[in-house]
Amino acid sequence: MNIPEVDPRTLTGHDAAAVETLARQKLAEWWRRADRTESYPATDADAVALCRAVEFEIDQESLVRFIDVGAFEEPSVNDGRRAWSATAITLLACFLECRRAWQPGSGLHRAKKTPYELALENCRSTGEGHALFHDLETYDLRALLLMLVESDNRQQREALSVALQIKLESFDITV
Repeated sequence: MNIPEVDPRTLTGHDAAAVETLARQKLAEWWRRADRTESYPATDADAVALCRAVEFEIDQESLVRFIDVGAFEEPSVNDGRRAWSATAITLLACFLECRRAWQPGSGLHRAKKTPYELALENCRSTGEGHALFHDLETYDLRALLLMLVESDNRQQREALSVALQIKLESFDITV
């Protein structure tokens, strides 16, 4: 997925209409995948369904949390409800892409996953989600964070990222 160089939220007039037209063309397939009738402005449920149709990991609760904490800018609001344009839904997908928020087992995003992310998925699919690192319990969060910050090795950072994810989940913190 290509993230646009120009922030479409700042465009006006003809430029904004052109971006919206292109976004609608792109999302037409997503509507079909989601088995929904294309309709704009879309609802929160539509935005979630479209992103899930292209295998992003998102649900209604997460969407509201991202908006409430300011991680993702709320789309326009009409009559007290969020009104999602195609551009806003595309920006949501870009946001999820940047967060690496892909559904487990995603075929669409598999090539982007690190070997450690794939190994974790495999462990979880067999019910052994925490078996990836045999000595993880000997490290606290601070130690793992310090190792992550100090590492110049990409593979080590990828492993530490997954280790931190597992460690946080042991505290019922989902990332």
